[in-house]
Amino acid sequence: MYLSTGFGGVAGCIFGGLMTQYSHPKWVFFFYSFFGIFVSVFACRLTAESELDKVVDDGKSYASTSQEDYEFRVRRERILNREDIASINERPIPKREGFCFNLKKNCQAIGRALTMREIYFIVIFFIAQGFISPSFDDFSYFFLLNVIHISKFTFALLVLLGQICHIIGALIYKAWCRNVDTRWMIFFAMLVGILGAFLNFCFAKRWNLDWGVSDMFFLIFTDTVFSVVSVILFSLPILALFAKITPKRIEGTIFAFLTGTMNFSRTIISPNVGTFINHHFVGVNKKDLSRYSTLTLISLISSIL
Repeated sequence: MYLSTGFGGVAGCIFGGLMTQYSHPKWVFFFYSFFGIFVSVFACRLTAESELDKVVDDGKSYASTSQEDYEFRVRRERILNREDIASINERPIPKREGFCFNLKKNCQAIGRALTMREIYFIVIFFIAQGFISPSFDDFSYFFLLNVIHISKFTFALLVLLGQICHIIGALIYKAWCRNVDTRWMIFFAMLVGILGAFLNFCFAKRWNLDWGVSDMFFLIFTDTVFSVVSVILFSLPILALFAKITPKRIEGTIFAFLTGTMNFSRTIISPNVGTFINHHFVGVNKKDLSRYSTLTLISLISSIL
């Protein structure tokens, strides 16, 4: 799945780079919306058979929502009421199917899952990370275009390079890193994040030119190394952990909830905290990027925290 996403990202970066470089923004958004509709059409063609539950029930899943569990519970209640065993087995138990019943059972199962220590600790981790580590990616984009003077197409190629590195990182993780404890992978990911934040600060201060390193070489080197490392040490270990801790029969819901929480932290909380800090304390905008290095310094300090 991660490899297919990476290949899709490669194609998207090439097409998007050409569009943003040579086309009006309205056409870029038009094609973006068109492909969204295209994907939705195929999603609507999924059949009901694709959602049939094929998981073998071992009787130990407390978060199960199947009708068989309901029948087992009814029979158990009848046994506790000291009804005759023969009559219990002979009498059919009416099915309680329907949207309301299934919705209630699924909500109960999800509620029990969210009380699991492994799950709510992950939620706390991502929410805390979003508030403690503000993101200044929007300002980095304008810094690259207006100060470093790279073109939009070159920026898209850098993103393309990152997507290719994601594929390489996935292959490396599959070959050598799957058996390493997740907490140690995340710990080393945090250390690498500190190093990346420091290099971004050096780049914002233009120290790379004093070292004799060109801007393009610096960007390509850092994008290549840190894209691969982020996949190996953070993205794939976290996704593998999600898959391991989700209860049976509600895997899709819980996995979507955890990935949604991670994306909410990265794309909503962290950028908004960064915007709040910049608006009230720094004052960088796309026309005045003189204090951009201050934002990278804040990012460095927050990454250490």
